Amino acid sequence: AVSLFDDLLNDGQTALVVGGTRGIGKAVVERFSAAGARCAIVGHTEESTEAALDAFDVSVKVDMEVVSTNGEVYPVVYTLHQRDGEWRVINVIVNGINLGLTFRNQFDQAMRDNNRDIDAVIDGWAPEVATDELEQGGSDQ
Repeated sequence: AVSLFDDLLNDGQTALVVGGTRGIGKAVVERFSAAGARCAIVGHTEESTEAALDAFDVSVKVDMEVVSTNGEVYPVVYTLHQRDGEWRVINVIVNGINLGLTFRNQFDQAMRDNNRDIDAVIDGWAPEVATDELEQGGSDQ
């Protein structure tokens, strides 16, 4: 069923939801978040607002730039996720390369190559190859 919410906010937009810690306001936050919108929640008390934030999956993106020794600038985007009051990095994009997706694809391929044997994947993982490549300044690709 299509609702009014489906057209109001979409990915990347921000909503300020007053009373977003319970009842209809909380339902609005849940619906907007599901559509990809960012929500700023205002509750009646600090405690109710913090409790609501703990209940929701909260993610933020941090944009920054890293400057190499030769002065070249690389954009870096960290995606952080808060769960149970702790922030964790869930993805990193460097110069347009999604490292989380790249690693996940490599891991998935290794699992398939090893018939889903996690011990074999761990035993065969070769981080020194990546370290050597980093020390040489990357690849030619």
